[in-house]
Amino acid sequence: MDTELKQKLEELFEDAKSYKFSKDEYKATFQRAYGEYETVFEQIAIICGESKERITEFAAVLPALLKSELVKLTAKRKKEALQMEYNTVMVTYIIPLLGNYSKNGTLDLLIEELIKQWNEVGTGTMPIGRASFGEIQGGFKSRFCYITTAVCKNLQETDDCYELNLLRNYRDTYLLKEKDGAELVERYYDIAPTIVKRIERETDANSIYKNIWQTYLKPCVNYIEEKNYTSCKTLYTKMVRELQHTYIVGEL
Repeated sequence: MDTELKQKLEELFEDAKSYKFSKDEYKATFQRAYGEYETVFEQIAIICGESKERITEFAAVLPALLKSELVKLTAKRKKEALQMEYNTVMVTYIIPLLGNYSKNGTLDLLIEELIKQWNEVGTGTMPIGRASFGEIQGGFKSRFCYITTAVCKNLQETDDCYELNLLRNYRDTYLLKEKDGAELVERYYDIAPTIVKRIERETDANSIYKNIWQTYLKPCVNYIEEKNYTSCKTLYTKMVRELQHTYIVGEL
């Protein structure tokens, strides 16, 4: 049974890679996937309830899959692009699906160990955390900064760099409290994963990220430092609109 369940976890991950991640379809896709794999989660919960060793064993399945894919790549950018894609699958589907079944806490322990092992295997530049279905469906507010993070990575900045933290704080303490701010942020997180994926496929991705930094993000940082929050919002809105037009026009 162990081998079959581990294969089912891998199948779920492969299925989730093809799921469309958008606000309009996320709920239905999540519910469909949960219904299809609920019995798998039930069986895994029973096995993981036997011991900590069993939790560690099952938590290693998907990190091993990530590792097997990363070793096939030599270029740093390709490794990071794959990591970003797989991180998205993990945080938006795999972890919330497991968390949705956590009735007795067993799968909560599995999730903690899974996240730990996943981050140990990854490139180290974009560690994942835990998100629930409700948090993601509610607007993706606190977990993702796709475009900004991708740009800062390209500039060799860390995930907790000054600029990222400043922009996140602006989002949470000012923008989300604006009349149309929550809608703007929600729209951004609906389209940003697709935008980043498509930028990563471009041969001049480095130049694109540098242009986004110079055109939008650096001026936004300056506006925030000057407490010119309205100008930052205007430029932020322009960035979302223009990047959508460039990379997703006609699809949304």
